[in-house]
Amino acid sequence: MKILVIGCGSIGERHIKNIKSLASAEAIACEQDDRRLEYIKENYKIKAFNDYEKALADEAIDAALVCTTTSNHIAPALAAIKHGSHVFIEKPMSHNLEGVDALIKEARDRKLILMTAFNYRFHPDLRHIKNLLDTGALGRPVSARMHFGSNFQYRVPFHNGQDYRQDYAAQKIGGGVILDAATHFIDSMMWFFNDVEEVFCYSGTMGNLDLKAEDFAELLLKFKRGTIASIHTDFIQQPFQLKCEIIGEAGTITWDGAERKVMLFPAASNRWQEIEVENKSSDMYLEEIKHFIQCIKGEETPAADRAAGRRVLEIALAVKKSAAAGRAIKV
Repeated sequence: MKILVIGCGSIGERHIKNIKSLASAEAIACEQDDRRLEYIKENYKIKAFNDYEKALADEAIDAALVCTTTSNHIAPALAAIKHGSHVFIEKPMSHNLEGVDALIKEARDRKLILMTAFNYRFHPDLRHIKNLLDTGALGRPVSARMHFGSNFQYRVPFHNGQDYRQDYAAQKIGGGVILDAATHFIDSMMWFFNDVEEVFCYSGTMGNLDLKAEDFAELLLKFKRGTIASIHTDFIQQPFQLKCEIIGEAGTITWDGAERKVMLFPAASNRWQEIEVENKSSDMYLEEIKHFIQCIKGEETPAADRAAGRRVLEIALAVKKSAAAGRAIKV
């Protein structure tokens, strides 16, 4: 299976490494930056193009991974779909909804997979928490809190040796902590609690990092089933933190992503217990690519299909609108 990776920054390079580890797939690179393209070509010994239209025309591409900057997702994704390739598009689908519905329609009409990459759906700890929720370990979920904090200037090696202020996530268009980080956790909360009906957000530039987009956001999501979730995201905090707490009528779950620890407090036993999660060393990015390939083979259905990807983007845009307007927004 030939898989074209369009955009070979940090996440594109990670996907290339993972594809090369699979006997069933061949990675082909596409990158506009000549120096970056030469680095990828030399280090991974793979075919490389600087134009995705040429790559799609010259190679029998089965699938494309769109790993460009957020504001440049739609055009290469649509080109790949029109060439008959399945598409895996990094989250979020875009920086706005322009072109998203046309892309979804094209994929649907051609019966091609259009999957949005939400890698936390493949994190072994969160998959275990999802199972606990689905099996009723907490009873009715009442509230949830997700906390992500990471200082932007230390996102090594994600900046690929560049000034962090040149990173796509630092830019006004397509950047900011809401689109870059919060979309992960909007999806996680929707995975846990289904659809959202209302959002509220405070956001702004509160650090001294000289970013052109917001570096702080505090979100509230009201779910149709009644659960209330808060999501804190920032590009300021040191040290890195990634934590979650879910409160239900029958108990509480906590997760420390940095320490890889899941704790469960069943109200019936009245004591905390640490949950041993299998596959502690599992690479969620590798599992995500394996899943995408299984979807292409017709053996699985996408964890985050085209509708899910669109819905997360729609909610993220409503979050940004809420922050600008200073009021709750129905979604």
